[in-house]
Amino acid sequence: MPKIWITTDGRPHDGVLGIFSSELGARRYRELLVERYALGKNLGLDGKSLAKDADAWRLGLGPDVVEATMDENLDYLRGAWVVKVDETCRMITCEFSTKLKPNHPPSTYRVGIHRICQAHATTPQAALDAARKAMIAHLGRCRT
Repeated sequence: MPKIWITTDGRPHDGVLGIFSSELGARRYRELLVERYALGKNLGLDGKSLAKDADAWRLGLGPDVVEATMDENLDYLRGAWVVKVDETCRMITCEFSTKLKPNHPPSTYRVGIHRICQAHATTPQAALDAARKAMIAHLGRCRT
């Protein structure tokens, strides 16, 4: 199975910054990111450093390079159904997006007097089920 090297922001299966055919290319890009970030180390705004984690990044605690098989972890790639439900768990929107990932956690927010829950999944029905489940959990927390 062919291998690829991924430069990530450090989170597993998320935050892919670049995909490379060689480990050297991925490591060069990571080093470039660390250099760019470190440029803000001695700069500040309102008394706070703009790059407070620069030393940690230099030690390897920032962006990372990960080896992966090309066909591995397809659930973490972009392309998901997005469903929004209201407080009655009625679907109010459903669309497919190539910008979002199916494993993205649901979110709940307010629009005027209404609460909306948005969930993602690989199928429209799974996204609807996840949105309803998240809304019921959210409403249960609000009542207690």
